[in-house]
Amino acid sequence: MEFRAGLSHLRTENESRILRGDEVFIDGDELRKTRLSGLSITMPVPTYRGSLVFAMGVHRVNSFDRAFARQTVETFSDGLVLDSGQVLETGSIWKWSAAAAVDISPNLSTGLALNILTGRDNFRWNGEFADFLVVADTETFLYIGEDQAIDVDYLGVSATFGMNYAVSHNIRAGVTIESPTYLSAEESATLDIVHEYDTTDRKSVV
Repeated sequence: MEFRAGLSHLRTENESRILRGDEVFIDGDELRKTRLSGLSITMPVPTYRGSLVFAMGVHRVNSFDRAFARQTVETFSDGLVLDSGQVLETGSIWKWSAAAAVDISPNLSTGLALNILTGRDNFRWNGEFADFLVVADTETFLYIGEDQAIDVDYLGVSATFGMNYAVSHNIRAGVTIESPTYLSAEESATLDIVHEYDTTDRKSVV
């Protein structure tokens, strides 16, 4: 009997540089994660001759994790302009497997694994734009806020078949046949936008 477990550590960084005239605006974001990457167990069955083994496992086969940020803050003689945005994406696709292998003869072994894939991708975008302007003793404020969320659920199936033949005591030949992976994705999305305009006379249009 054999039991295996694996951990993975992710560290991703990004730096954005926006050039406007003689000014350089530097921003960025960082994402760190330590998590389970795989878990499996192999269980041999006692036999009179040959071998029979069952196995089960789950493994991360894809990661969607990323982060991004950008920002500019510009000051003018008559006002201030802020423009910023941030992306955060998390999620994974996991492969759940059940397998069996058997010795057909002293020299030939064969095995089959059936796989189910599940996962979720969570995407978030947050953006802000603000403009504060003073003209002829009149203060004007403009604000635009945007929040976007996209969630994708994945579900799929696949199979793997393998054979191993002992040509001699020191040489083995094998073949693996993997089926196409059938993967479906169901997406849901929301977008919220706030638009505000205000002046000192309190006139406001939303």
